[in-house]
This record gives sequence, structure tokens and C-alpha cells, in this order.
Amino acid sequence: SCHGNPELAKKYGLPNVYSLYMDSIHGFALTKDGLLVAATCSSCHGTHKILSHTNPNSRTYRTNIPNTCGSCHAGPRAQYLAGIHGKQMEAGNPKAPVCTDCHTAHQIENPANTNFKALSDQRCGRCHQSRLAHYDETYHGKAMALGRPNVAPAVAACYDCHGSHNIFPVSDPRSLLSKPRIVDTCRKCHPGVGVKFTEYEPH
Repeated sequence: SCHGNPELAKKYGLPNVYSLYMDSIHGFALTKDGLLVAATCSSCHGTHKILSHTNPNSRTYRTNIPNTCGSCHAGPRAQYLAGIHGKQMEAGNPKAPVCTDCHTAHQIENPANTNFKALSDQRCGRCHQSRLAHYDETYHGKAMALGRPNVAPAVAACYDCHGSHNIFPVSDPRSLLSKPRIVDTCRKCHPGVGVKFTEYEPH
């Protein structure tokens, strides 16, 4: 009633986010699927002790977001904290991405939906600009931009090769692009390829 009222939002400087939430995967789960366990406003912001996202004690403070989201999404949280982004966040790197950088805060989409994949590379590219610029010049990048990546989801986005939550440096054997694993990663889209195929320059 406050965060969905344009007049109140304008008068008091409130974020007008109600409609964004209602159109999100959480909103649909609650209103269309009847899943009472779906995240609501209080799941993320709390109930009585609601603090500004700039307050380090807030559930929506940047470095607290993985734990807030992880209260429902324990598996992705564990993968994120084990990966390079989580390690960088815990080390105090203010540029390290957290859940909301990739998924947004209120207008959270199902990653299998049509729009998510097309936008994912641009989200990665906010931090990895030179990588994105070179990716855009490759076959994968051209197919993503000029083709229909959501109709043909086999077009490789960043996370198809690097992983989504479980991202590790290529030197780490756990990385999907490490020497022991890269052939299997390429084979997800290109069945039967060998080691020579992995010499392709994806960026």
C-alpha cells in the first residue's frame, strides 16, 4: 500500500517496487502457484527491524545479501561462498558481485525464462568489460545478439562455460574450464569434440 502507490512514493521518496515484485518469480510463486513458502517482502527485509540497505545491520546490506537469499537458497549460497565471487566478497572487495547483481532485488526472473539469458552477459560485462567486448565479436556473441538466444538456448552465455554460482579461477581443478573439465564443458553443446576443440578462443 506504500511501495505500490506512485503518489506516496513520489512524496516520500519511497522505492515504488510492488509491481516489480508481483511480476517476479517470487510474486508469481505466491499469487499464481499458491506457494506460501515463497519469499515475500518480510522474508528479505525483516518484519519489525527493517533497516536501510546502507546500514551494515540490515538484511539487505550488500555483504549480508548472500545469507539473506541463502536462508531459502542454501545450495546456491554454499556454491557462491566457495567460488571466487564469494571469496572476494568475504575478503572485503566492494566490487565482488552478490546475488542481487545478477538476479536484481525485486524483479527476479526464473533463470529458465526467455529474458534472463539474453541479459546475463551484459550483467557479467559490467565487471568484465574487456571480456564482454571480445565475446561480442565471437560466434557466440553474434548469435546471442543477432539470433534468438531464448528460442535457441544452446547459444553459449558466460555462465554456460564458467558456471553460475560455482565460479572458480581456470587454474582451480573445480573450474568448469580447468584442463580436467573443459572438454566435458564444451561437450554440453558440442557432443563428441576433443581436446583440440578447446583451443578455441571464446573471448
